Amino acid sequence: MGIVRRKYNKERVDLHTKYKRPILLVAQTMHLGFTDEEFCAEFKRLQPLLWNELQDKYLSYKELDIVRKSKGRILRNFPNPKRFLLLEAKQILKHIRDQHEQGNFNQHEIFHNKLILEERARKKTEQYRIRIFKDLYLVQEVNPSYVSKLINIYYSIRKINNLDVNSRLAILQEVAKYKSKDTISFLKKIQSGDKNENLRMAAYYALLKMHAPDVTLHRKRKGKKRMNQIVEPKEQKTPQELLQSIYNADFERIKEFDVFISHSSRNKETIHSIVKTLNDEGLVCYVDWIADRQQLQRQLTSKETAEVIVNRIKQSKFFLYIQSKECIASKWSPWELGYAYAINKPVCVYPIEKVEDKPQYLDLHTCYKEINDVVAFIKQNIV
Repeated sequence: MGIVRRKYNKERVDLHTKYKRPILLVAQTMHLGFTDEEFCAEFKRLQPLLWNELQDKYLSYKELDIVRKSKGRILRNFPNPKRFLLLEAKQILKHIRDQHEQGNFNQHEIFHNKLILEERARKKTEQYRIRIFKDLYLVQEVNPSYVSKLINIYYSIRKINNLDVNSRLAILQEVAKYKSKDTISFLKKIQSGDKNENLRMAAYYALLKMHAPDVTLHRKRKGKKRMNQIVEPKEQKTPQELLQSIYNADFERIKEFDVFISHSSRNKETIHSIVKTLNDEGLVCYVDWIADRQQLQRQLTSKETAEVIVNRIKQSKFFLYIQSKECIASKWSPWELGYAYAINKPVCVYPIEKVEDKPQYLDLHTCYKEINDVVAFIKQNIV
């Protein structure tokens, strides 16, 4: 038996152990004469996180089997969630049904057990929702067109100069700012196949942060290590380092954003909501504390920060000014708007609150009060 087969068998054993008690708990809430279909439906309702985990694992193995089939290898044929549950629960369900036939059936106890599981499911789902919200707060759920170019550059750098781990880390971190099928696929390949241990771990933690399905930490490689396997990459941490990269690195020059959002950081929660709305429409946004959060921290503000912002405005197809009292009072936003206007970027003003005595220069630009109108105007004006 090969090592891959042994790993698969171990995973099935671990899943059997993990699901045994949840299956028993749900089975103990089933009514007299229940069917297999009803049991699966009840498990999905009372153990939603485990059900979703099974669904993700099934889809992951399904994609893997497509690759294995093309290479003439043995398929894993991991069962779908319903089939998996019925296989694992076969003996438990038989025991519960035997108990029902013998009259060991307490309606009050079943009702009580069901209430307990429902409350647990509600709490776990809410906790999971909060955790996902926090983990994905600074991740845009959209697939930028330049990501595929970044991935190609990553592999090109690895092939030409595998000691240049700094550039590869910068690309990996840029890709990890977006959650999509392509970015997750790339990060999984790096996490499982890159020879540099530091890059593999960076990809692993990025996948965990995204809550990507079926993420497994692989063992460290044994034997003598080469320099390209152990060299530690250096992160960009200042506006100066970022600006140098913008001027010198190919992967920085190919970046392209749909919308540059000029705003006040005091309106952070509203801006976050706007970004999510635009992402849902397939639009890639530039917000400094999201896209360049590491290098453009407020305490590091300098002349280079302004130069970075200038370049990001140039790299954006559209300029969105968020009108608020804080934004108008900001030192940065009016300057950003003036620069965007000077280089003929299409501009839209979106007021998030009523402002008395707003500056007259805002009247030069199209203004929409509804976000749906803003989205439509952006799509009309980006090429």
